[in-house]
Amino acid sequence: MPLGTAIHNIEITLGKGGQLARAAGAVAKLIAKEGKSVTLKLPSGEVRLISKNCSATVGQVGNVGVNQKSLGRAGSKRWLGKRPVVRGVVMNPVDHPHGGGEGRAPIGRKKPTTPWGYPALGKRKSTSTDMPLGTAIHNIEITLGKGGQLARAAGAVAKLIAKEGKSVTLKLPSGEVRLISKNCSATVGQVGNVGLNQKSLGRAGSKRWLGKRPVVRGVVMNPVDHPHEGGEGRAPICRKKPTTPWGYRALGKRSTAIHNIEITLGKGGQLARAAGAVAKLIAKEGKSVTLKLPSGEVRLISKNCSATVGQVGNVGVNQKSLGRAGSKRWLGKRPVVRGVVMNPVDHPHGGGEGRAPIGRKKPTTPWGYPALGKRSRKRNKYSDNLILRRRTK
Repeated sequence: MPLGTAIHNIEITLGKGGQLARAAGAVAKLIAKEGKSVTLKLPSGEVRLISKNCSATVGQVGNVGVNQKSLGRAGSKRWLGKRPVVRGVVMNPVDHPHGGGEGRAPIGRKKPTTPWGYPALGKRKSTSTDMPLGTAIHNIEITLGKGGQLARAAGAVAKLIAKEGKSVTLKLPSGEVRLISKNCSATVGQVGNVGLNQKSLGRAGSKRWLGKRPVVRGVVMNPVDHPHEGGEGRAPICRKKPTTPWGYRALGKRSTAIHNIEITLGKGGQLARAAGAVAKLIAKEGKSVTLKLPSGEVRLISKNCSATVGQVGNVGVNQKSLGRAGSKRWLGKRPVVRGVVMNPVDHPHGGGEGRAPIGRKKPTTPWGYPALGKRSRKRNKYSDNLILRRRTK
């Protein structure tokens, strides 16, 4: 392309596809070439370098006059999938930090914020010439164009401590000092919710509301629950090595309790994944191991397949009484209607006077296929020779 060419849909990372100048009417300009890079002027006015091997499309994006188009009424915007946006200054103070006050009151803060207290209407800046040394920043890119990856946690802040050539040096919240490209972007300031680590949840239930389950250490359990207990007060672990609640020291020992077991290498866990499920490792031979599954089936799998030690949680889910039908609906379960109470036009089991039998040799589905006990496993399946004993009925 000659200098001055109008282009759009420009790649940043080679092979990743167009990422710049893609909006309606957008156009960028090629203004210089040097070595392995080219210089572009983007629609926003930003001037930046990209690799000369990255691709782009010549010309301007269509639908240029979209900003001049009048929709006529609010409903037209709704047809495009856009919901109305309510400004924070017209809300109540309980709903937005900008709300409250008499009449057209100002926001009453140094900087605009989001409804959750984070800085709003701000500007992400490049870490090169835009920021002086010592600037506090967060949400920092590592790979150009990929978005912020560093210093994103509540209260996190990094510091710009040096610039040299095409790189800048940052001190991260962990204390680590590292280099990144000066073209990577970041946000000035500190992440909000600074006092999160000092916040007291007050009681254990507050942690449960956040999705955290309690973890009980082995040394405070009864000896029947965990092998690490066996003394008064804060007793030490009275064993040579720490063990699991099942007494197994390492994955691979005989009789190890496991779950979430792979069948195909690298595909992820497929066996023993239900609540309370646990399988047992009962033998090893050559390249295979023998497992006893929760159903009672005994089968071989490759010794290279992975699994998780222990039993799946939520063991007592089958003993839990939901109490009423509505509780099941809250879990996303819809009611199931039996075929025998339907009309014969709706189900093969339907019809008859009173409590009539199904009137067939075998139960069927609404579409006439065998149901309730019909074996669904394909005959002569390749894995039949891996099953040493079928499941117990």
